[in-house]
Amino acid sequence: MFKDCTFIGTAEPTTLARSPKNGASTYPYAEAVLLNCTLSGILPEGWSAADEGGKVRFWEYQSRNPDGSPVDVSKRSPLSRQLDEKKDAKLIADYSNPAFVLDGWSRS
Repeated sequence: MFKDCTFIGTAEPTTLARSPKNGASTYPYAEAVLLNCTLSGILPEGWSAADEGGKVRFWEYQSRNPDGSPVDVSKRSPLSRQLDEKKDAKLIADYSNPAFVLDGWSRS
C-alpha cells in the first residue's frame, strides 16, 4: 500500500507492478494499492502481467501527474481497478490506516 507517494519510471516508461510467472511458479496473490500518488514515466496501462486466475489487487485512487492533474487511466490494464470516492469510501479509509494494512500491528 502506498499513500501520498511519488513513483518515477526508469529511463523508459515502466509499469507500476506485476505478478510474474517465475519458472514453474506463479504468484496468484498480489496486491498494490496506490492512494493519492504522483506518477511520472509510467506507461498508460499502468500495471503489467498478472496471474489472471489469482487474487490480484492493482488498485488506484486519485493518481496524479507531477503537475497535479489527474492521470489518464482510460488505458489501464483490465486487471486493475480505480477506486471510487463514494462507493469505495470504507476501502479507501481502511487502506489509509496503517493498523489495517499491517493487520493490527503498530509501533508501541
